[in-house]
Order: sequence, then C-alpha cells, then structure tokens
Amino acid sequence: MALATGGAILATHGFAALPDGTYTIGFRAHQLALGDVGSDAIRLHGTVLVSEITGSESYIHVVVAGTAAGWRSPTACANSIPGAEIALQLDPHRLFVFDEAGRLVGAPLQAQAA
Repeated sequence: MALATGGAILATHGFAALPDGTYTIGFRAHQLALGDVGSDAIRLHGTVLVSEITGSESYIHVVVAGTAAGWRSPTACANSIPGAEIALQLDPHRLFVFDEAGRLVGAPLQAQAA
C-alpha cells in the first residue's frame, strides 16, 4: 500500500484481499507510539506543533503528511518541542480502513468481533 507520506507498507493483516483503490487508513490516537512496536510497524515522521506536559503525561500535537494529529503519551518526550521532527510508529494490526465513500472495509480483529 502506498502512503500519503510517500512511504509504502505491505498490504497484510487481512487487508491484502481489498481491491486496488484509494483508501483512508484510520487509527486511534493512543495507538501511536514513540518506541518500537514491532518489525512490521508503520513508521511515520512528523513535526511537533504543540506539546502540553500535564504531570505524568504529555499531549503532543503533530503534523504528518500535512494532517494534524494529537495523542497522549504516558511520559514526557524529550524531542516534543514545537518544530522538532519526531518519529512515530503504528502497529498495522490496529488499522481501520475506509473506502472512498467513507465505509469501513477493514478493521482490527478485536473490532470485527464486537
């Protein structure tokens, strides 16, 4: 699968059966990680917009491929100052896939069972 970031990932984890087309990949913000989430992780690079340290947690707002996203990190991130480049990882087992009409066409196994 080609990503808007210019990268590419293998269409695995139940998404290989999807027909060729344009899809939107979604995930829950808390599923972004600063650390390693596995060898098949999707690696994203972004720029920090704002970081809010609130005691034991940080809220970090990042722009990745022109899209702003925000998530909660359980610890303060040393390179989370505005303008800093930041590397994020996402477990491909946790992706939601939507077709061009916005219909859900792929989901993590936990969501499919619910």
